[in-house]
Amino acid sequence: MFADMCCRATDADVSPLKRLLIYKNLMNELKEILFEIATTGKHLHDTYIEAIDYMLRAIHYLQKGRIEIQKDPLLCALLIAVVKCVCSIYFIDMFKKVVRLEKLDKAQTFILDTCTDYIRWQETDQYNETCVSVRTALLRDFTMWLQDQALSFRQWSKITIKIMDQLCITLIHGNAQDNDTYTQDIRDDYLASIEDEMTRFNVYRILASIMTEEDIKTLTNPSAIANVFLTFLTKLIDDSSMIPRFHNLLRSLKILVQHDQIKENVTKQGMLPLLIRCATQTKFDSIKARQPALEILLALTFNDEAASQLKQNSEFITNLKIILTTSTESGLKRVAESLIWKLEKEKTAIAMYHAIGSTNYTYDIMLSYSHSDRDLCYRIHDRLIKDSFRVWLDRDYMYGGTMIAMANAIENSEFVLICMSDAYKQSAYCQSEAHYAFERRCCLIPLVMKLNYRPDGWLGMIATGKIYIDFPKLGFDIAYDRLKNEIDHNQKKRNHSTTPMKTIQHSVAFTTRATESKKKSINKQQ
Repeated sequence: MFADMCCRATDADVSPLKRLLIYKNLMNELKEILFEIATTGKHLHDTYIEAIDYMLRAIHYLQKGRIEIQKDPLLCALLIAVVKCVCSIYFIDMFKKVVRLEKLDKAQTFILDTCTDYIRWQETDQYNETCVSVRTALLRDFTMWLQDQALSFRQWSKITIKIMDQLCITLIHGNAQDNDTYTQDIRDDYLASIEDEMTRFNVYRILASIMTEEDIKTLTNPSAIANVFLTFLTKLIDDSSMIPRFHNLLRSLKILVQHDQIKENVTKQGMLPLLIRCATQTKFDSIKARQPALEILLALTFNDEAASQLKQNSEFITNLKIILTTSTESGLKRVAESLIWKLEKEKTAIAMYHAIGSTNYTYDIMLSYSHSDRDLCYRIHDRLIKDSFRVWLDRDYMYGGTMIAMANAIENSEFVLICMSDAYKQSAYCQSEAHYAFERRCCLIPLVMKLNYRPDGWLGMIATGKIYIDFPKLGFDIAYDRLKNEIDHNQKKRNHSTTPMKTIQHSVAFTTRATESKKKSINKQQ
């Protein structure tokens, strides 16, 4: 019952369900049971293993797509226990026997299906560490098993394929994105030799997580990627028996469309009508299908042809406004509002900036960042506040993360800090913020959030010619001092300029909802 309730929960249901399920005594007891399963196999064949399975599924459904719940310390501890189960000898034992099974028993369902599904939907920073743990424990056994079974893959049961799918997602994510793992020669040779369409599709889904902008450019036939995804999207969109694969396709495509060449090929090959169907038809799951489809379309608005097609589609615009006014899903409303901003309001806002201006800023600094990098961003924010800067930062989406709120913050800030990372570049929301700040000719200061990160593609173009402040490489204190020096340098340059930068609040009905900090100016601070 709880699993069913949590599966169907809307944002309005989350708070009471969370109070009902996620409390210390229950979570500690469940955690202890999972640790016993992982270490001794105890409880696997108890009559109440099914109840444990349903309890874990209920928590899984409740936290899926809701990062603020996943960050709960009780659930972070529970995730560690789930990972222990997947890394246990009991998991490996059951996995090796599953090849031709048409049905799992209750213990197998819990270990092989529920636990792996629980892990793969994690979105917090803990996920990277989780992937490393799973790979360390399972990759050798998994590889040996795969070598033995590869020739008989056509006889694999649907159950086997499902578990393989869930396990592979965990094995290839996290630090597996390290480009040294897959050299360009390996990728090119392997892709060139694949003739089977399904295999090619799965390879592209894997490479979606690890390919850079330059990798895409050096592929012999990059349009083949869009063509394969179009083929499978056409096949899967109306196939009710393939819903998990359909959802996974959208997740992979969402990562791929960060690349400009993929945006162009997706548009040229006519994928927009299918994506619009996924995004607007209510028969599709709001979180797993409609929201990622809308986020793909948001990324495509940075391609001129795609943006033009979407602007001219009045039915699509109407559907966005319906979502905005009637949907109970905050994520769906957020991306709908961002699309309306991009398609209907951004151009006017930029034009108004060029026509009229003022140098009166409400904030000294606005931080544009990905939620994945929040810990370092919060630390930078707190130090800036301590040093009496007036700072705007949308902590935990406290203002809904809407483009209207972000636009007002950008317009009313003297400096915009671009917090660069893979996660930032992959986010269409972050691209929207950075693009708007760039078009308004804001003073941008790029900050590197992850060790050895170098921006490419659209982010590389925005950061071109600017000094990067590399926090992981320099260490926080030295990097922060350099940030203050860069702010001081740019402000002095502005003060001596005969054509100072201008800013303006929108005259259209935008409501500024931003954090009030200390009011001392940068001049006083310096």
